[in-house]
Amino acid sequence: MNIWEFFAIFIPVYFANAAPVFLGGELPIDKIIGRKVFGKNKTVLGLISAFSVGTIVAYILYLFFPEKEFFVLALWAIAGAIFGDLFGSFLKRRMELKEGAPHTMDQFFFIIFALVFVAFVDWRAFLFSSMPLAVLVLLIVSPLLHKASNVVAYMFKLKKVPW
Repeated sequence: MNIWEFFAIFIPVYFANAAPVFLGGELPIDKIIGRKVFGKNKTVLGLISAFSVGTIVAYILYLFFPEKEFFVLALWAIAGAIFGDLFGSFLKRRMELKEGAPHTMDQFFFIIFALVFVAFVDWRAFLFSSMPLAVLVLLIVSPLLHKASNVVAYMFKLKKVPW
């Protein structure tokens, strides 16, 4: 795997992370569980839209990177990002932070968990000479993209707060 394929695996993650802002619904996961675990902003439709949009983007990219493992790793990265986002919300509720409150875990957990899930499934995906640089770039770019997308969503009245 080269650096471009590595980055391409994570492109669907950003789309999956943004999809619930545009397509999320009114049925909080907590309502189904019956207690406050993730907060009102984590919805069933948000989960479905995150995985669906991420998968569609992964499939489109798979047309350009037609190796079977590319698509599989992209799906695992999407699953990791969704899990990381939920885990961050879970921690924020345990820390008793107000829902919608800004926190650095919102900007990092989705990409860190995506990286961990991919490494768990195929650690060989990280075996190329510029891998440390690639991971560093993802860890620097992700919070910037996260912040920028939230500001844009806020400007278009899709979010109540710009973070």
